[in-house]
Amino acid sequence: MGVCAVFGTATAQVFSKAEAFGGVSYTSINTSGNTSGNTSALAAHQNAVGWEASGSGNAWRRIWVEVSLSAYYRSVQGSALRDYFALGGPRFNYKRFFVHALVGEDRLLVNAFGQSENGLAGEVGGGVEHPLTHSLILRASADDLYTRHNVFGGVKSAEQNLRLSVGVVYRFSLRGPPAKR
Repeated sequence: MGVCAVFGTATAQVFSKAEAFGGVSYTSINTSGNTSGNTSALAAHQNAVGWEASGSGNAWRRIWVEVSLSAYYRSVQGSALRDYFALGGPRFNYKRFFVHALVGEDRLLVNAFGQSENGLAGEVGGGVEHPLTHSLILRASADDLYTRHNVFGGVKSAEQNLRLSVGVVYRFSLRGPPAKR
């Protein structure tokens, strides 16, 4: 009986059930469809820096459910450009790599003109993780962001934006059978 107790303890492993990510993020905001005669200060692409935070939970083996929030800030000739994202969807983990496809909402604000607009947004991409400790992981990711906007009215234009993020993941672990990665 003592052998069974020792064997049972030895086979119980720690596995991740949930995680939280926070980091810095860069995006290239495509504003080419958001121009009018008085907005020559807005070029076709605006480089913006901001933050990204996400939470995810293990749904089944390598499949996770992810919710991501991010914001980007840029000032162009006195015009404050702000871009906010709230996205969610599935993520597939394999060892130290992951891919995800998220959908949600994007809010683009151009403060100099008092204009803002919400639009459908999507994200496809992935990244790589490097363990720092048992619970802390360094993560880098690259994504294609898709949005549709025209804050000045008229026909909305499809926009494709690049997003790069780097930050730290904290994994919340439980004892039990190992999660397949």
